[in-house]
Amino acid sequence: MDYDSKRIVCMKVIQKTETALKSPNMEKLGFERIMDYLIAKHVNVKEVITDQHLQIGAIMKKKYPNIKHSHDFWHVAKSNSKKLNEIAKQKNCTDLRPWLKDISNHLWESAKTCQKDEMKFKMKWFGVVHHIVNEHKWDLGCCEHEPIEKPRDEKEWLVAGSSAHKHLSEHVFKKRFLNNVKYYVNFRTTGDIESFNGHILMYATKRIGFKYREYNARCCLAFLDYNEHLGRPAMTNMKGKIVYQRYYSKYAKAYRRH
Repeated sequence: MDYDSKRIVCMKVIQKTETALKSPNMEKLGFERIMDYLIAKHVNVKEVITDQHLQIGAIMKKKYPNIKHSHDFWHVAKSNSKKLNEIAKQKNCTDLRPWLKDISNHLWESAKTCQKDEMKFKMKWFGVVHHIVNEHKWDLGCCEHEPIEKPRDEKEWLVAGSSAHKHLSEHVFKKRFLNNVKYYVNFRTTGDIESFNGHILMYATKRIGFKYREYNARCCLAFLDYNEHLGRPAMTNMKGKIVYQRYYSKYAKAYRRH
């Protein structure tokens, strides 16, 4: 999928028999096959956005070192939230719980406003360990919000050097995360390709087993249908207002509309 136009530009169907019946290798093979096809057709691939798949990361470094590789930031934020929840469950770290959503939001904001600069991302992200203890100005920077007296929602500030603050600091300054910042600064997501994957299910449901040629044909139909209706205006009612549908988000554990 082209990131800007949201159009599907290439699709390959992989059979399990091509990877010695090893499902994890199917994504790797499909990725390589599509990349090689696009390069052979002289398509100028400037950037590739994927999830945090280790095998694909290794392929990008080895076969396509001149192409920028970015990670889907939604997956990055989700992984970060899980780790923060684990920290908040530890003994003497429960004071961190009211701040979990704010810390996750701060991570999003850091990536979104860093202007693709790794150092700016880090400085913004590091600021959370200061803000959470009511320190809004420090040697290397300061908070960007207006002066405040109390946290929103009457949350209590953490005590500097407390167990919760120490564990949060260890998490924020984790070396592995900071070494991967180069994959985050472009602030990319793969939500649109996930939407297309859901569109395929309209033509090739998982409840029925299809033969290869039949499944390939159904995927091609989904490919054509998706591109044909891309950018179609949203459905409206008689008053001209957009009609929304409500769905339950398992991740947010709340109802949302789309």
